[in-house]
Amino acid sequence: MDVIDLLRQLIAINSCPPDAKAPGVGGEGPLADYVGRLLAANGFRVEMHEIAPGRPNLTALPRKYLPDQPLLVLEAHLDTVSAENMVVDPFRAEIKDGRMFGRGACDTKGTMAAMLAALVEVTSSTDLHFNVGFVGTAHEEGGGVGARHLVEAGFKADAVLVGEPTSLQPVVAHKGLLRFAITTQGRACHSSRPQQGENAIDRMWAVQADLYQRFEPFWQALSSQGDNTLSLNTIRGGSFINIVPDRCRIEVDARYEPGTDTDKALSELKAVLLNH
Repeated sequence: MDVIDLLRQLIAINSCPPDAKAPGVGGEGPLADYVGRLLAANGFRVEMHEIAPGRPNLTALPRKYLPDQPLLVLEAHLDTVSAENMVVDPFRAEIKDGRMFGRGACDTKGTMAAMLAALVEVTSSTDLHFNVGFVGTAHEEGGGVGARHLVEAGFKADAVLVGEPTSLQPVVAHKGLLRFAITTQGRACHSSRPQQGENAIDRMWAVQADLYQRFEPFWQALSSQGDNTLSLNTIRGGSFINIVPDRCRIEVDARYEPGTDTDKALSELKAVLLNH
């Protein structure tokens, strides 16, 4: 099986989130169908379970399963991030300067193509003394929802090789994830007389300053390597150009090293926010 041709096929299938702005239907369903047919034709028993409409998890175990032997699972998530604002055709899968360009080429359809090709090859081997299966999870981008569904459904394996991009370096863990939203309240009025209201966006600027000046240094000090990160990624406020906004909301993404005391961090965050 040609891995590059397989990767082209995987990229050509739009598996962006269903609500993303991208050509085609989106969702993991079409890609799961393609992968499922490929594995079913090569000695695997395939099952799909929807975690949301059009968003299935896929599991594939060898038909010649060895019940007394361990199970190694190769895992790659089926979804990609949105293709909105890409400067190349997201689903054309072009090679330029030795690199494949297309939505999901790196995260994680490149890994998926390699895993699938290896699984097809290994099914013809008579020297394998353990089981090898495949899992394609849905809704990884934005919370790892599909993986949690698998765990809650009781799916187990002796070892899992996760296909996240790591520059081909083996790792045993990723950073933890802490996400939170902050909302400031104000009082709306006509913008011709802003002194009669209270601007929620102005209040949020002060909150943002304290997040970076007070909370972020504390957050970084909780990590052994000083590599905890904080990123304000969305902000929404205001309803119309001539109305002083009465509400503003931000969403913050914080990543942390193992050993970080997140309870202590949340206590400090609350103390910082009490000033506002």
